[in-house]
Order: sequence, then structure tokens, then C-alpha cells
Amino acid sequence: MMVADTADLNSEVHARSTEIKKMLVRIKDRNALHSHNNGRGSLPLPHSKLTPSTKPFLSRSEMDNIHQYTDGVAANAVLLCGFTAFFAVEPDEDTPPWLSGVYFCSAVISLSLNMYVVVTANLLGALGPTYGLNGKSESSMHEAVALMKKERKKMMTFFEFGAAFFGLCQLSATWVVADTYSSAICTAVLFLGFLYIWSETRRLKREFRFDEFHESEEAFKIANSCRAQSSRNGKIRKSELEEEAGKRMSAEKFLNSGESFRVRESIEMDPMSKTRR
Repeated sequence: MMVADTADLNSEVHARSTEIKKMLVRIKDRNALHSHNNGRGSLPLPHSKLTPSTKPFLSRSEMDNIHQYTDGVAANAVLLCGFTAFFAVEPDEDTPPWLSGVYFCSAVISLSLNMYVVVTANLLGALGPTYGLNGKSESSMHEAVALMKKERKKMMTFFEFGAAFFGLCQLSATWVVADTYSSAICTAVLFLGFLYIWSETRRLKREFRFDEFHESEEAFKIANSCRAQSSRNGKIRKSELEEEAGKRMSAEKFLNSGESFRVRESIEMDPMSKTRR
């Protein structure tokens, strides 16, 4: 009877050991699947948390739109730089020093502002999408779009000032190379032209105006919520790993106890060991 009971107990221990080993294999496979789906080891966020359907400005198409915008402004800035350098004039000896100073200062300022626009546009086109796709947080795309919008406004302001100083440079060049009568006529025409351009620019901005500040605030709110969701998922993942580690340790203890029990039973059932005792 004791031999039969021992055999049944050993078979039960063996069955439980096999079941625990299968459970450990499933846990290992699930960990490998999570690591493959998300390189940082955290659970992937649902798509609705990353790109809400009510906010299309956060998508990749919005980033492409900003990229096209900055490229267009940079191309015009390059043209202004070329015109400023190509149409440079040399003042005569009888030219007043203040007029020469206005001409050269306006030319240098226009070149500097337009070159800033060109460099910023190239950096935004290279760094913006790269940060959005390879950032450390789950909300990198939202942050990249918001930062590109902010730099776009600054770049447009610099371009407007660069165009204004370009006009001042051409106006002072007219007074340097032409007589007083011709320079006065050119000044009047240029003044009227810039006044019309300024009024049309304000009109277009007013007609196409939208609440961009509200959109940016919403973008940062969604980015912060995504970051908080990622942190919560990391904590959940950590608790899951701790729970799995506890299960693994308990399973190993159970396996070790089963092995020691079988060894002890075999020793007790061995008649040679009894005679030795």
C-alpha cells in the first residue's frame, strides 16, 4: 500500500511540475512578445490615445504642411539674399556718410535675417520629423508639431523684417546712384508699394486667422496625457514583472520541495538505508 501511495504521490508531483514548467514557458513567451512589440519594454498605448480623430493637426500631414511652409519661406529668403548681394552698389566720394551707413547696415541686417530663415527652415525640416519618429516619449510627434509651429511663427517674423530691411537697402541704393529728382520719384513709388503690401498682408492674416494658441495648448495637453499614460503603463508593467517573478520563485520552490520529497521518500523506502541506520 505504501508503495502504491508513493507512486501516486510521485506522479502527482510530476504532473504539477510539468504544469508549472508550461506556465513558466508561457510567461517567458509573453515577455518576449511584449519586448518585440515595444522596444522599451512597456505596454503599447492604444491608437486613440496618441492621435485623436478630433485633432487632425497632430498627424503626420500637419508636419508635412509645416515643412512645405518653411521650405517656401526659405526659398524666398534665399532670393532676397541673392538680390541684396547681386545688386550691391559702391557709394561715390561725395555720398553723405549717413547715407552710406544706412545702405550698408540695411544690407547686412537683411542678409543676416534672411540667412537665419534659411538655416532655421533646414533645421526644422531635418530635426522635426526625426524627433517626432524617434523621440524618447510616446508623445514625441505631438511635441515636434507644437515646436515646429512655434519656430514657424518666429521664422516668419524674421522674414518680414528681412524683407523690410531689403526694401530700405534698395531705397538707400537709389539715393546713392541716382539724382535727387529720380530718387524722390522712386522713394514715393516704393513707399506706396510697401504700404499696399503691408495692408494686404494684414488683410490676408486676418482672413485666414484661427485660434492657433488654443490648438497648441490642446497639443501640449494631449502630449502630457500621453506621457502620463506611458508612465502608468510602465508602472503596470513593473507590477506585472514583479508578480511574474514571484510566481517563478514560488514555482521553483515548489519544484525543489517536490524533488526533495521524492528523494526523502526513496531513502525511507530503501531497505539498505534502514539497515544502515
